[in-house]
This record gives sequence, C-alpha cells and structure tokens, in this order.
Amino acid sequence: LGAGANGKLPKYLGTARTNAERLQRLVRDILELSSLEAGGLKFDPGPVRVREVVDEIVDSMASQILERGLKLHTDFSDVLPPARADRGRLAQIVTNLLSNALRYTPTGGRVTVVARARGKSIELSVADNGVGIPKEYHSRIFERFVRVEGTSQRPATGSTGLGLAITKTLVDLHGGSITVSSEPGAGSTFTVTLPAWRDATEGDITH
Repeated sequence: LGAGANGKLPKYLGTARTNAERLQRLVRDILELSSLEAGGLKFDPGPVRVREVVDEIVDSMASQILERGLKLHTDFSDVLPPARADRGRLAQIVTNLLSNALRYTPTGGRVTVVARARGKSIELSVADNGVGIPKEYHSRIFERFVRVEGTSQRPATGSTGLGLAITKTLVDLHGGSITVSSEPGAGSTFTVTLPAWRDATEGDITH
C-alpha cells in the first residue's frame, strides 16, 4: 500500500467496524422480533411501577442525553397505579422509545416522558421536538424496515429499522396499544397504553 492508503487505513477500519456493529444489531433485532412473534421469549407479567422503570432507563441513558445536548423532562401523575407488565419488557419499550426520540432530535432539543392513569389503563408518552414524521407514514411506522423519506434534517441514525416494530410487538404482548402523533418539523409523540394492575393491593409490586 502507498503512503496515501496507509493514511486512510484508520478511516477504512472505522467504517468497517461501524458496518459490522450495525450488521450485528440487525441480526440481533431480527432474531428478537422473530422470537417475539413466535412466542419464544419469556413473558412474565405482574404489577410494575412505571415511574421506577422510566427513572431507571433515564439514568442509564444520561450520558447519551448529555452527549447529544438534549433536555429530558419526566412528568408523572401523583396517583399512578402499577401497570400489568413484564418489567424487563416494559424497560425495553421505554428504552426503544427514548432511543428513537434521542436519535431524531437535534442538539438543544427536548424530550418529555409523561405517565398518567386513564381509567383502568396506564398511558405513557414519549414526546420530542425533533424532525417529525410525515402523515403518510403514520400507519406504517411500526412495520419492519420502514424508513421515512423526505426529512433531510434527519441525521445518520445507525438504526436497523426494527426498533418500532419490536416495540409494537412488545406492547401487543402486554394487551396494550401504541400510537404516534407527529408532523415534520414539529416533533413526534409516541403513546403507549397498558392495562393497570387489576388490584394494587394484591401481591407484591415488581421492582
């Protein structure tokens, strides 16, 4: 190799590593989604404190939030019964939605997590003021490998295109629902509705 090629070697190696990591994430996500859809993963619902799960995930992502120069705010109702959920899977839902919000919100933006009791359900929303999603994609955003076109502000993401599909499958397993409200340039709000625990006085709370 010539001197010029040697000088570019670190760049080539960096690109190869990035591509290898993305391929690894893609394979992992495909396997996980296939297992979820086939009922092959453990799912153990119980009474779970939503606020504790959100706080735990926010703490674990604090360095990412700081690195991206974003502001994150949480807002929980004073009286919030536990959700009927698998704690690990609920943590995965929150992680996926927060990762999505961080990925598509520019430096200086904000992300807000809100949890409210709605009758016999718990409503959890993750909102951002990022690039947003055109209306024609709203009905397809939870499908596999759907990528939103026409948003030039969108940064390079490293996304596999399966995060929201996995999230919807996890929400469905909980007997819940997920919706999106979004406009280009005005951010996005993903809202998950989960069943509340049938009786907060029964059994122990899953921490």
